Amino acid sequence: MFSKNVQTEFFQDDVFPDTRAVWEPALTAEEWLKGDNRTQRSVSLQPVGMTALSKAPKPKAAPKKYQSYDPNYKTDEQKKEELLAAMSSKLEDKEGNPLPQDTMEGVDDDEWVNAIAITIFI
Repeated sequence: MFSKNVQTEFFQDDVFPDTRAVWEPALTAEEWLKGDNRTQRSVSLQPVGMTALSKAPKPKAAPKKYQSYDPNYKTDEQKKEELLAAMSSKLEDKEGNPLPQDTMEGVDDDEWVNAIAITIFI
């Protein structure tokens, strides 16, 4: 398992919780024969003198690299409108007249359906 530890001076108690001391018996043989039941002792893996990350002081927010306020900031909608306006201005001819294909009549929907049906059955 890989876990990036940003603050190396603190013990990551969220990654290394207390564990059972499996090398020590929970009961003696006599206690077990009498029917006693006990859980094993827990051992902390935290080194002596090291503070747990959960008890560490919260880091202060780092100052932002760039100023958050930008007077020239444009929303996505404004950018979209500018882009569409630029594209449509490129599509018109020099005198501002629409292109010939814009004045032509399109194909009706039922004609498309018939053309697709003929291609599928052929």
